[in-house]
Amino acid sequence: MEPNRPAEAYTDEYLIEHLVALARKLGRYPSWREWRIERLTNAQFPNETSISKRLGTTQDAARTVHDYCQSREGYEDVLALVEEVVKRPPRRTDGNAGGTTTGIVYLIKSGQQYKIGKTANLEQRSRQFAIQLPHPHVIVHKIETDDIAGIEGYWHRRFEHKRLGTSEWFALSAADVNAFQRRRKFM
Repeated sequence: MEPNRPAEAYTDEYLIEHLVALARKLGRYPSWREWRIERLTNAQFPNETSISKRLGTTQDAARTVHDYCQSREGYEDVLALVEEVVKRPPRRTDGNAGGTTTGIVYLIKSGQQYKIGKTANLEQRSRQFAIQLPHPHVIVHKIETDDIAGIEGYWHRRFEHKRLGTSEWFALSAADVNAFQRRRKFM
């Protein structure tokens, strides 16, 4: 008996050709959800993780497909479908996807402890705290930023020696709180 051979990685061309075929089938450039649905009904279609690992987000993949179609004849129909996606401004994310995103880095106080966190929607996050925390909380300060992961990371590193365990909760002094509040409302 021969041992199984490891699976070979898909080539970019293989992934792009499948996205082209799906775009033609749908009459529009497909979203990642449509990649997933196609995979459920077509075993030859690569899964959305394979596509996103090689080609990036839906919009990044659309740019790659656009460039691919532009450099070949017979792809004018798909080029027209993908152009509207390529021209769209990138979507805001909530910061969970990593990288640079727009949102708010906040400082809240609950009891004698402070939390430094990030969110795209502070009002929604505040409602969650009202349910989760044993003490009432107060939003001490918020900083709007286009790099929530970076700004939050800065404050976590700055107050690392005051961190409570491995959480985002800190035992801050009045001077620490003042330092946070001196930062502009946008960074």
